[in-house]
Amino acid sequence: MEVANKKFRIFTYSFIMIILIIVSVPIVSMAAEEEGQEETVVFTIGQPGYLIGGNETKMDVAPYIKNDRTMMPVAFVAEALGTEELRWIPSERKVFIKKGNKEVTITIGSKELYVNNDIITMDVAAEIKDIGNGGGRTMLPISFIAKAFEIGYEWDDKTRSVYIYKYNKVLSQPGLYGAETDNLIIRGNVTVKSDKVTLQNMIILGNLIVDKEVGTGTVYLKNLQVLGDTLVRGGGKDSIHIIGGSYHTIIIQDAGDGVIRVLGTNTEGLEIVIAEGMSDQDVILEGNFKSVRVEGNHVNLRTQGDTIVDNLTISPGIIGSFVSLGNGTTVGTMVLESETIVDGSNNIRNTVGEDAMLRLSTTPSSDSDDSDDSYDSD
Repeated sequence: MEVANKKFRIFTYSFIMIILIIVSVPIVSMAAEEEGQEETVVFTIGQPGYLIGGNETKMDVAPYIKNDRTMMPVAFVAEALGTEELRWIPSERKVFIKKGNKEVTITIGSKELYVNNDIITMDVAAEIKDIGNGGGRTMLPISFIAKAFEIGYEWDDKTRSVYIYKYNKVLSQPGLYGAETDNLIIRGNVTVKSDKVTLQNMIILGNLIVDKEVGTGTVYLKNLQVLGDTLVRGGGKDSIHIIGGSYHTIIIQDAGDGVIRVLGTNTEGLEIVIAEGMSDQDVILEGNFKSVRVEGNHVNLRTQGDTIVDNLTISPGIIGSFVSLGNGTTVGTMVLESETIVDGSNNIRNTVGEDAMLRLSTTPSSDSDDSDDSYDSD
């Protein structure tokens, strides 16, 4: 009897332990994972120091707010980001910063910020903050620093702090990345450098970059939340599939073979900018878009399938724009700030700047008809 009782107790104990292990496993697996926390930089208004991974570095100037802009000390932001070179040129009142393949030039009193040979036009000028003893620090709004270096950042109103995400998760091999159920939180950028990549269930606090290494390949983005910008520099006629999720701004900067497509499924309110780098290239859109803005010359913009564009704008000073609207397309308002050729203009409910528009026809061309099966719409 005693032996039987002992065996029973051992069995019961083992059974309970197995049940506890089984129950505990889903709890652990459902916990949200996070990457990049140790590379997050924190600047706080009025505090002469910044934090990286909880470690403080002292500064001789503190960030401040001016005209609703968060003014940051450029030298210390550059230091925190790990730039290779930082020079002050007194005779020209310029700051030169080098990080990787980016060369950034800031001129005191100027609203033009140079990144390599490109110009970012700011709505405020760089200024110098006096730190005493005849010294000063160049100050610039965080939004333009972030844009110049393509980093993500976030403003916390409660703590009056700026969180800068310098972490960069690079995906250079085909495959499926992300969480199965819960979201994977990325405190930084995600850069895709390969064809046949699928991202799923991610919260990206920085930028999402589909880089030129994608070539004419295909990228699937499923249930992503991107707080920064989505920068598209690669892909082809069957390339960018956006399935659900939410995005800040999607900036199409280049196409792998001169044509790129963005297909949105189960999405609402996508905002697209077709940048200057897309000059003389084709863009194909399908899905639901809050706004589409063309900033490049000689862009051939086409729509296919059941597409809705609330607001379509051709920026000032653009030449050679061509817009071809497919049978299933509806445009709420088209704002023409430059002369534009439009095929399928009967699909537009309201036009602003109509004198600048040359209508080729009142019906969509066969090239933009969604019966064209040369483009995969999966």
